[in-house]
Amino acid sequence: MTYPPGLSGPQYPPPGQYPPPGQYPPPGQPPAPGQYPPPLGAYPPPPPKKSSTGLIVGLVVGGLLLLACCGGGAVLFALDKSDYSSSRPSRSTALRGQSMESKFKSGMLASVPPVGMAPTSAFLPGYSDPTVWLHRTFTESAPFSVIVSNNPDVNCGMTPALQTGEAAAACYSPKYYRTIFLYWTPAMDDATKKFMLAFGWAGSRQWWEQFDVMQSVESQAVTKLPEWRKVLQSDAICRVLSWGGYSTAVADRMGGCPTSSWSEGWLRTQAKALGVTVRQY
Repeated sequence: MTYPPGLSGPQYPPPGQYPPPGQYPPPGQPPAPGQYPPPLGAYPPPPPKKSSTGLIVGLVVGGLLLLACCGGGAVLFALDKSDYSSSRPSRSTALRGQSMESKFKSGMLASVPPVGMAPTSAFLPGYSDPTVWLHRTFTESAPFSVIVSNNPDVNCGMTPALQTGEAAAACYSPKYYRTIFLYWTPAMDDATKKFMLAFGWAGSRQWWEQFDVMQSVESQAVTKLPEWRKVLQSDAICRVLSWGGYSTAVADRMGGCPTSSWSEGWLRTQAKALGVTVRQY
């Protein structure tokens, strides 16, 4: 894939040859072969494979930037061999014994999440700890925890553009099982923080409620399509709005919900529309 007309720059390297996380070239300096492109705003194409392990969203307020990170509204998940190495069973192996979905939900495929950081401000009034708010808002979230982190290696919502200014970022990755990563700066407004954590929770629901759809998409390499990234983001936004009590203004700044008739089956319908054959895992 090459850069769009009018933009110069090297081609992305072949799949599997991306550099380790965090190797961004300095601002203003063209990337060397094998490096990521410069921070947001320089190149609009979808991100490389590195970002494919979590729910991605990042917000910068103050009129500068308010969008999903990594290239124009990308929300991308992956449950792939690079995450689980040899521990991930083949589909045939999983179906001969315990299904892949059962292994995922029992934590057999999970990695231990890293230690987070102490928040620099309370999450919401009356809730200094975002995990407490999550548990009291969503009863089924009791086994989950929220880790505060601005480390882009684990909080995939973080980008260089979010390292300065007022920002909020959230990430759910199936690699970390029952963990949502969250970050906010002290002056971030409550409506955005609330929506952000709910958005991360919505991302976990896509895996926990629609595992066969998500894994079918990954196995058929549809995760690379910008159309699918947009579907994932829209589905997560619609989920949050369907719960009620969340800011439509924040939702609109994140791309909004494209349908007035969202339901749990919407994600599967959109996947099939993109040519995905949903298989049982």
